[in-house]
Amino acid sequence: MPIKTLCRVTILAGGLIVFSWPHLFLRGQVPVDGNMTRMGYPNWVVARTARNTVLLWNPYRNMGEPFLADPQTMAGYPIQWFLAPHMGLLSFMRLWVLGHTLLAAYFMGGLAFRWYRDPWAASAAATVAALNGFFISRASLPNHFASLAWVPAVLYFTDCQQPVALGFAFALQWLAGFPPVSLLTTLAALSLIVDNSKKLFSWALGGGLGVALAAFQLIPFLEYLTHSVRPVLLNASAMADNSQPILQLLKMCLMPQWYAFLPTLQGDQAIVSIYFGSAFWLAAWAVACGAPREKKLGLVSMAALVLSLGTHLPGYTRLFFVHWFRFPANWLLITTSGIVLLTGAGIAR
Repeated sequence: MPIKTLCRVTILAGGLIVFSWPHLFLRGQVPVDGNMTRMGYPNWVVARTARNTVLLWNPYRNMGEPFLADPQTMAGYPIQWFLAPHMGLLSFMRLWVLGHTLLAAYFMGGLAFRWYRDPWAASAAATVAALNGFFISRASLPNHFASLAWVPAVLYFTDCQQPVALGFAFALQWLAGFPPVSLLTTLAALSLIVDNSKKLFSWALGGGLGVALAAFQLIPFLEYLTHSVRPVLLNASAMADNSQPILQLLKMCLMPQWYAFLPTLQGDQAIVSIYFGSAFWLAAWAVACGAPREKKLGLVSMAALVLSLGTHLPGYTRLFFVHWFRFPANWLLITTSGIVLLTGAGIAR
């Protein structure tokens, strides 16, 4: 894309993001809930006062713990260290949201354009990637928000077979501080290339580089995990948090604004929220009328949607691989990625 065109698109996208976040950008209000007060704000304070702090021990969590051992502190994430020491929380959150939203939009739009060679399809995919309910609801959890923003970059470099860039994207996503997103992104990327040996080899090289780049945090994390009282494979009770009841899931996907229907939300709103608007129907049309790639995307997206039911799905706790995840609603990451790309496919058709 020519530099002049890229600048125009970036300015237009930035204006759309500001308009879509009026409380943050126009009214000076930071999204605050228990997640922000217990995690987001303390992490920002540590990064802001880094010059006066010995960054070995975190006194703010679990009666003290090593910084690098807990990825949620974002102790190894360079973007936090670049922004936090130089601005207040409001300015930090504005740049955090703007930068990571543009990151997600750029690479998801790029992937849709690579697949469909249609600028309108790319624009639609970029817009839905940046402004869907699953992504923006995580704003009060800066580490979740940043981790999700790197998903499109990982998918893009996986498809382009660029292992070096993929390695850096993998590493930065891990350092952004929410390990379940890294695991789910790995599954999402594999679902796109499972039948292509060349892309699998390139993906393996990129994954190995990512592990090497993030090793300074991965190694303390794994050591810390071995001493944790929480088992690596969670028991059935721990897996129940933020499971989606089926009626709530339907409401979230189709019309969360209908307050009279299920007015009480089960689970943390920042975790269980999901909404796509008319993009949901564009994606459904793309699956019904599209090529085998779109049908495979639809199948994977639907499978992840069903898994988000968690303990409301009979037999869920008997599935071995789900014991890695505390929040079943996080499976919606794969659903979201699929619907974003299918929206582009629907527009292209």
